[in-house]
Amino acid sequence: DMISARLDLVPDDDGRRLGASFVSKKVAVGDVAALAGLTSPLAGRVDADLRLSAHGRSAEELAATLAIDGAGQLRDGYLEPLPLAGQVALPALSDVSADLSVTGLDKPARLAGQAKAPSGLVTFEAAATPRRLIEGGAAPVVAGFDGPVLSADFDGEVDPAALAANGSLTLTSRRFPALIGAADLPPTASLDGRLEAGAGHLALADARLMLGDSAF
Repeated sequence: DMISARLDLVPDDDGRRLGASFVSKKVAVGDVAALAGLTSPLAGRVDADLRLSAHGRSAEELAATLAIDGAGQLRDGYLEPLPLAGQVALPALSDVSADLSVTGLDKPARLAGQAKAPSGLVTFEAAATPRRLIEGGAAPVVAGFDGPVLSADFDGEVDPAALAANGSLTLTSRRFPALIGAADLPPTASLDGRLEAGAGHLALADARLMLGDSAF
């Protein structure tokens, strides 16, 4: 297990130039979260190699010119069940593996991976702009997952600090009778609408349900 970091702040013709790097090898996710004073429902081992740079005469100019690139990997992960509302919760995921690619603060960082759910193998992907996440508050996110029973696609805003989301959600099942435990139903179904979710509440407005070729 290893975490190393380096920070250089040197003068140049236009003020100061900042260079920084962060490298981790097989570090526990909980240890990384603890460094930031956070707790995480996700466990696993992280490899990462991130590089930062900036230049300017003031802290504001340094922040405005900050750039970042690098990659990260999560292996042997486990995600605890995440409560949504009432008795509804996202299921626990085991054997989580993921790859992260960052090409700049103002370009979408991309995450892709897979995990095991109670119903089988799940693949997932997401994209978000790092600068908005660093600044705090809600950030635009495009995400989706594909499982053996249910698939989902989300396009909207997510606030990680508040565990809240707001945007368009589409759920699709190719094994609808198995999903709800009832026979004599169309094999495919989809539900789409406007999602508003946060700690303890979940709402779907302007919803449309498709059962086979029938709309409701």
